[in-house]
Amino acid sequence: MKNRYIQIFSFLIALLLFATSPACELDDKVEFLTDAKPNKMATVTTAAITQITETSAVVGGNVTSDGGASVTERGVVYATIQNPTTNDTKVTSGIGSGSFTCNLTDLQPNTTYYVRAYAINEKGTAYGEEVSFTTNIKQIVLPSVTTAAVTQITETSAVAGGNVTSDGGASSTERGVVYSTNPNPVITNLSNTILPCGSGAGSFTCNLTGLQPNTTYYIRAYAKNDVGTAYGEEMSFTTQTQIEKPTSPYFSVSQTKYITFSPGNLQYTQSTNIWSFAENQWDMIGTDNVTGGSVSSDSKYGDSKDGTALADKVDLFGWSTSATNFGVSTSTDWENGYSGSFVDWGTNQIGADAPNTWRTLTCDEWIYLRYTRANANDLCGVAQVNGVNGLIFLPDNWVCPAGVTFKSGFHSSDGVDYYAAYQTFTADQWSMLEAAGAVFLPAAGVRIGSDVLNVQYYGYYWSATEDNSNSYIADCLDFYSCYTGMNSSPSYGGQSVRLVKDL
Repeated sequence: MKNRYIQIFSFLIALLLFATSPACELDDKVEFLTDAKPNKMATVTTAAITQITETSAVVGGNVTSDGGASVTERGVVYATIQNPTTNDTKVTSGIGSGSFTCNLTDLQPNTTYYVRAYAINEKGTAYGEEVSFTTNIKQIVLPSVTTAAVTQITETSAVAGGNVTSDGGASSTERGVVYSTNPNPVITNLSNTILPCGSGAGSFTCNLTGLQPNTTYYIRAYAKNDVGTAYGEEMSFTTQTQIEKPTSPYFSVSQTKYITFSPGNLQYTQSTNIWSFAENQWDMIGTDNVTGGSVSSDSKYGDSKDGTALADKVDLFGWSTSATNFGVSTSTDWENGYSGSFVDWGTNQIGADAPNTWRTLTCDEWIYLRYTRANANDLCGVAQVNGVNGLIFLPDNWVCPAGVTFKSGFHSSDGVDYYAAYQTFTADQWSMLEAAGAVFLPAAGVRIGSDVLNVQYYGYYWSATEDNSNSYIADCLDFYSCYTGMNSSPSYGGQSVRLVKDL
């Protein structure tokens, strides 16, 4: 015990000596570091779930404390199992402290989900309390469907359809049209015709075939889902009256009209007032339409021949509105008497044929012949026949004769030489094609006043249709080696005329 007291006493003496030492002054500063305030996980709460539907909901949370470090991400996590984490589905909603909301979408109907808000700082990920909700039960009703207008009506066919604007909450398993000769057709009536056209929502079309000519049909679009069958509004349509098609070669110029072409271009001899057809389909008068013309100058593009007056025999006519001259004039006056009601060249006696045997195609009939009739593109092509350039039309019931081949279409280049480059036919070969019904329109050029140009390059053929934009302009078919189509031309311009006969 004595030794213990000695140790304590010695320590006190040493402490006193240190305190009075000159090296330890009262105004000396002593520096030291304290521990920094430790960061913690953020604190976050989960908000109540609102706006719950079949497939969506609004959730959120509130970061009440950042734990001393910035919150770099916050949002919600959810799953169909409890205690979801950021490894499950998450929806982010900004950074920092404070409240936030998130929209949950693409959820499954009638399903329970578990949700937690979360916040991330440098210490890690903190979660709010877990809440759960159940999406609404999906309401399924009948689909909504509309019936489309019926189009492309013929004697035995039509195009119909509809639009499923809503599937009613369940996939449309079948859609289509149902039709009958009785009103209000339904798919449960076995006497009605049902034509399914796919499934699902959206518009659709159906091809109706095997219809009866001149018959009224009632049609409705329909759509099925798990609830049942819905119908669109009822439409009705009447098929075309069936017209018996000719057995000889024929050309359709509308759905119900068939024609045959004259054996050649129209020609007129002024001195005898005689109208006739060219002896051969390839025959053309060319630059000899005017006095001083010469066929020998027809071989080059752009060649023209100036004349002083019309020759006695011509085959290029101004668009006719006069029963006295039928377009035989060299006038270049827009108001030279060609305006007004059309007077068809076919009102004349032509050769041995009685007046009004022949007529001129309208613009719409040329269009139907060239573009609209069945297989129109396969029944037309450029060629050179017996040395003359032109355009060939084939009849609807075309059968190519043995020993000759026809190639439909046009050359890719434009010019006089490209007709022959595409395909050529001798006079004998053409005789076989013509016997099968083929028609050849020579590229006879055009006359402007007393100048003839573009022979062997262009073909211009009048229609019986005045252009809507100007009473001195009429519509015509024009073509060259790489193109054919409808155009408009001043009515005083001299063009070819190929007449037709109704069958």
